[in-house]
Amino acid sequence: SPPFAFMCLFLSSIMGSTAKLVDLAGDGGSWFAEINDQWPGQAMCIKVDETLFEGSSEYQSISIFKTQNYGKMMTIDGCIQSTERDEFSYHEMMAHVPLFCHSNPTDVCIIGGGDGGVLREVLRHDCVKSACLCDIDGVVVAQSRAPLPHLAAAAAGLSPPSPAAAAAAA
Repeated sequence: SPPFAFMCLFLSSIMGSTAKLVDLAGDGGSWFAEINDQWPGQAMCIKVDETLFEGSSEYQSISIFKTQNYGKMMTIDGCIQSTERDEFSYHEMMAHVPLFCHSNPTDVCIIGGGDGGVLREVLRHDCVKSACLCDIDGVVVAQSRAPLPHLAAAAAGLSPPSPAAAAAAA
């Protein structure tokens, strides 16, 4: 098998998605509500404490929120991409499964994944000698660095913050 392990991520919007901040409880608070045709009859609502970033690139709209129970959350085109509370389940599966299936993954290319979470997990493997993250959207990469250091530290060439430091910064 070739020495080059290839993983691919596609963070794209899903047709028929509606997302907005609404006051669901009638208490003046903000809730992020994602309603998507892909999951008929259900919606995902998360209580938002603060909007950390809202903007658009030439490819998509990006928002980062500080939430009450999920930590910081990134959305792209109104679809939840990751939250501090559960991002590990996605990033670990995207990285570890392909790397453990390869006999000697020394060089890894990650296409997409601009938040840096998959790169963080790839770099946990001692056999990996080089890893390249390639994302089309520089806004996702840039906005992940400050508010999402637990994900983006590896992409910036830094050590991720300790859990205590991350909790103190939140």
